[in-house]
Amino acid sequence: MDEKVKALHEKIADAYNTIWAAYKKYLEDGHVRHINNAASDLEEKYKDDKVVLQFIWYQKTSWAGPVEQIKEWS
Repeated sequence: MDEKVKALHEKIADAYNTIWAAYKKYLEDGHVRHINNAASDLEEKYKDDKVVLQFIWYQKTSWAGPVEQIKEWS
């Protein structure tokens, strides 16, 4: 695998896994701050990488629907 592709893959995996871990914390106590804080930390970490930033923003947005549904059911 090309080094640039590998580096991007690692960043995307980091972002996805970090948001997923934050979601699991959200399920424990119902505080969406876990997801928001994780996304903010990732945005700071990858502030110079537009592709990864866009991925983080999409991840944060895509979790809004499930989080709202879970809130409604809880």
